[in-house]
Amino acid sequence: MRADQNLLPIVPDSKRELASDRFACWPTAATLTLLMLGIVLPVLEVGDPLTGIALFAVALVLVLTAIAITAFALFKRRMRRAISYATPALIFAVLAIEENYVGAIGLTIDLWRLDHTRARYEAQLPAPDSGGLPRLARFDWRYGGWDAPIELVFDESDEIGLPQGRQSREWLKRANSDSIYRCRFDSEHLEGHFYVVRFAC
Repeated sequence: MRADQNLLPIVPDSKRELASDRFACWPTAATLTLLMLGIVLPVLEVGDPLTGIALFAVALVLVLTAIAITAFALFKRRMRRAISYATPALIFAVLAIEENYVGAIGLTIDLWRLDHTRARYEAQLPAPDSGGLPRLARFDWRYGGWDAPIELVFDESDEIGLPQGRQSREWLKRANSDSIYRCRFDSEHLEGHFYVVRFAC
């Protein structure tokens, strides 16, 4: 037996480059998984305030890692690999820049969340007033450790849905909220007399 028969076959450089320049599926799969968790967990009200921070931290690490690998792949002229790893950064960049997308996603999450938890919040509403005053109740609606103040408001008078400053004195007195007096707020109608109210203090 000749000695050269024991040698491993030599792989041409072009084939090696082709093998190392393949599309990677996991960056896109990881991004979509994080987005789904960011939607499902708030809807189900699963987790604690640290859950939102953890999701953000994982997303940040994913994006930074993807950017680094994308830069390396571009340096090596591995375009398929670069496109694969650029996907997470592009998805999160679009979500960060296009506020309309974020707003639509946020409102959809709020609607799904209310649909899932409505019975629990309705059970906490005050009994009807004997004098016929519209009922008003406020609930903490935040999800995540550093969210700005967000409230779920049940308002039978629907005054919370009016532009800020149009609410009556009687309503403001019953609301008894420092946030309403000190902060700018924006309300979005969900269902019935339920509104989600975001404050900017």
